[in-house]
Amino acid sequence: RRVRVLFLVTPEALQELPSYIPNMAETRSRDEMFGGGILVDGSEALLVLSSSGSTRAMLAIWSDNAGLAQIAKVYFQHLWETARPI
Repeated sequence: RRVRVLFLVTPEALQELPSYIPNMAETRSRDEMFGGGILVDGSEALLVLSSSGSTRAMLAIWSDNAGLAQIAKVYFQHLWETARPI
C-alpha cells in the first residue's frame, strides 16, 4: 500500500540530511520545534523531548493512547502548516 511520509526538520538538521530524503518524503523546515517524534496512522505516537545545555538529555515516550496520538497529530499539523517546503 502507499505510505505518505512527512519529514519536518530544523534548518540545522536539514544540512545534515542525506540528499535523497527530500526525494523520498515530503520535507519541510521550521526554525523552532520542541522535541520531535513519529506518528503512525494517527493511532501511535513516539514523542522525543530533549534539553540542551552542558549535558544533553533525551526522553522518549511511546503511546498507543488514541487521545495522546490525536494531540500529537494536531500539534504536528500546526507545525507542518507553518513550515517552509523544501
